[in-house]
Order: sequence, then structure tokens, then C-alpha cells
Amino acid sequence: MYEQLYRIEVNVICLLILFWIIFRLRLFADKQTRNILFSRVIVENFLLIFLDTLMVFFSGKTSPFFYTLNWLFNLLYLILNACTAYSWFSYVIYTLFENKKRISVVNKFCAIPLVIFIFMSVVSIFTKWIFFIDSATGSFVNGKLYFLQIIFVYGFFTCASVISLIFLIQRKQTLYRPYVIVIAFILLPFLGGFFHIIFPQAKLVWQMLSLGFLLIYVEIQFDLISRDALTGLNNRRAFDSQLEKISEYGLTESDGKAYHIFMMDINLFKEINDTYGHIEGDNALVVVAKIISKHFENTNAFKCRYGGDEFAIIYWCTSDEAGKILKEIYNDFENSSQSYNLEYKLSVSIGYAAINGRGLESAKKALKLADSNLYVEKDFMHKKLNR
Repeated sequence: MYEQLYRIEVNVICLLILFWIIFRLRLFADKQTRNILFSRVIVENFLLIFLDTLMVFFSGKTSPFFYTLNWLFNLLYLILNACTAYSWFSYVIYTLFENKKRISVVNKFCAIPLVIFIFMSVVSIFTKWIFFIDSATGSFVNGKLYFLQIIFVYGFFTCASVISLIFLIQRKQTLYRPYVIVIAFILLPFLGGFFHIIFPQAKLVWQMLSLGFLLIYVEIQFDLISRDALTGLNNRRAFDSQLEKISEYGLTESDGKAYHIFMMDINLFKEINDTYGHIEGDNALVVVAKIISKHFENTNAFKCRYGGDEFAIIYWCTSDEAGKILKEIYNDFENSSQSYNLEYKLSVSIGYAAINGRGLESAKKALKLADSNLYVEKDFMHKKLNR
């Protein structure tokens, strides 16, 4: 009795947390794919815990009515288990990877076992493959293929956790801070699965995931105040914070690497606005952001819109690599007008400098030098463009 009351109490707390997140997302979140995936997995988790709470009241009852409900609710619960695990995996890889085409292929491939498992769960009504309800006791009984459900659900959780761990080890740039990935993507799902395997009646997987969702939601709110709404890059507030953070590690090490600051400015941006309108000017900013993001794909580069038509990048590399990056970015813009169907020639000026000392003052000096180099380059580019 006390065990059931404790289970209901924990479930109700999780349901309130999830309902609040769903409500806030519906009101304020935009329609980005990442937010849609996040909303979907939260709604599925909400339904799972809601079903789990309802099943407390009629589990073990043998009347025909409750026997039928037991079959129906346990079937829905198993299907939602699989769907939520799949949705969580999809959300994690979408959040961590930038290659959306590859993500789409992976999701379609992983949907195959999902469909097979749902089919096997439904036909268990006749075959008892995955589960069945004992008519004498009204209790859930594992079928001979029930282990497939465990492999499927925990397989997705394990893959998501391993991918997250690899990203942390490789120090790749992600939308979330490292501790959020450790707790929400790795630790909480692992603990939930561990307790469920050791104590099968505990069923804490989805409750642990609810805490992870709360942490991610808080991170999304942080993201809203640190990300530029137009381009999707970090904003000036985030740049200042990042500069202060890395200033303690700015000293060049034995391998010749140091943090380099790249300052970038769109050439003749005012003319683009005056000639083609401010909507097209916004589009130019978005295109520049896309080119920057594509160039630094799968790296730990910090990319931001510094202000107006100015962008900034912080990247750990050698001086030779920095010079090579400069040339590569210029090359990226050579065919940008054709690639993005622009009516004008889109080009940029770039200046960069290394942080060769430790402390915030050294970082600010590097920023000032990069900005100075930018305007030297900008003056040269304007003369080259005869403006």
C-alpha cells in the first residue's frame, strides 16, 4: 500500500513538472525542429507516467472490465516506452549533430525496429510474445520475447549516452553546456535504467528523464538570452562570457596553439539594405551565419553575431592554421551569391589575432587587435570594390 502511494506521489510531482514545461513551450517556444522534438518527447513521457499512475488503481483486479483495461493500458504503455526512447534518441542526435541529412537517414533506419516492436506488441494480444495479462491474478506477465523491449528501450538510451560522451571527450561545440549533457543525457537515464534493472518494480526511468527535461528546459531559457534570434548564432552577451571564460587558458602552449579571435564584417552591407531592403539585409546576415556554421561544422569553434553586420569566432588553433582558415573562409564566400540565389555579390572582411597571454586583459587586447586588423582589411576591400 505504502509502495503504491509513494509511486503515485513521485508520478504526480513529475506530471506537474512536465505539464509546466509543456505549457511554457506551447506559449513561448518557436517552431524550430529541435523544440518540436523536445516537446514531442516530453508529451510522450507525460503520457507514460500518466498511464503508469492509472495502472496502479486497477492492476491485480480480475473483473472483465479491469482485465480489458489492463490489456489496453499495458499495451499502450509498452508502445509509448518504445516511442519515447526513440524520440529521446532522435532529440539527442539532432541536438549534437549539425549534419541534418545524416540525422534524417539515421532516424529512418532506427524507425524500422520501432515499427517491428510495435507490431509484435500489438499481436501479443493473440501470441503473448511480449506480454500478457494473467486472467487469474490480473497481473502483467513477461512474454518469452519481452527481453526485446528491454534491448530496444535501453539500446536507444545507451546509444544516446555514448554519443553524448563521445562529444564531450572530443570537446565539440554543442548547444548545451557540458554539465547539462553529463546530467541530462548520460547520468539521469543511466541511473533510471540501473535502478529499474536492479529493482524491476521501481520503474524510475521516466521519472529520472523528467528531471533531465527540467534541466534541459532551464538550459533552453538560458539559450534564449544568449543566442541571436535572427541568425541562430551566439550573441554579444554570450561572446563576452565566453571571452572571459577562455581568457584563463589563452596562453600559447608547447604545441603552438592558442585561442584566436576572428572578427568578420560584411562588405557594403548598407548598400545591400538601401538597394534591396532590410528584409534582404536580414537574409544576408543569415547566409553569412550559415557559411560560418558550415565552415566550422563539427569543431569546437565559438561562433557569434557580434553586433549589426559584424561576426566573431573564437577558435583554438596554431597561427598557421588561423591563416589557412582565413583563406578558406574567403573562398567559401566566392560562390555564395550563386549558392544562395543572391542578387548581389556577398563578401566579407576578416581580421584575426591570437590571445598570447593569460587573463582577461590579454583577451581584450587580442580582441582589439583583431578588430583593428579587420578595419585595415575592410579599407583594402572597399578600395578593391571601388567604393
